[in-house]
Amino acid sequence: MSDIVKQAIEHWPSVSWLLKRPESEAEYERLVESRNELLKIMGNDELHPLEGLVSIIGDHIEAYDREHQSMPI
Repeated sequence: MSDIVKQAIEHWPSVSWLLKRPESEAEYERLVESRNELLKIMGNDELHPLEGLVSIIGDHIEAYDREHQSMPI
């Protein structure tokens, strides 16, 4: 087994929630807060190594928003 796979397995329980779509309002809020923290760390650096993670989290937030938007009357 490669070292990178070993590291992924070791850290997966701690980070897996960052990489899945939220299934509740609480999970959604946790992702929004985490994204905001990451954006503060990144500043205006679009080439920051965390950009990919922020992009994935943003996609999940947007998907949750689309699925839970109030329907117009």
